[in-house]
Amino acid sequence: MYLQSLLVIFCLLICSYSQGTVQKPPLPEDDPKNFRDQNATKLVGLSGTHWVKRRTYNVTTESGEVTCEYAKILGKLGENEYNLQLGAKIGSTWTSGKSNIVLLNVKNATTTRPNVALT
Repeated sequence: MYLQSLLVIFCLLICSYSQGTVQKPPLPEDDPKNFRDQNATKLVGLSGTHWVKRRTYNVTTESGEVTCEYAKILGKLGENEYNLQLGAKIGSTWTSGKSNIVLLNVKNATTTRPNVALT
């Protein structure tokens, strides 16, 4: 009886032992160690077409999955405002359009450089 009681207590202790949860590493855009490299004004200063190499999220539309994206800076509209041509391959079809963006500083209190582009 005593041995059974010890066994029950042991099982309860093992079953109720809380293990620490494993935290996922932050996304590159949310990682404070990358904040010093986040400067959207560098991107809009480049000429040519800029292709998305890798995303940290998936994009799917009613027409299918987006497999290729690009942006081309067409011109500056004002301070931190730009006009872009955006394009994407959705399924087997290419689509494109023009959009205006505004550069903002978000999440990063250590610098005043814009690190986010909003349409």
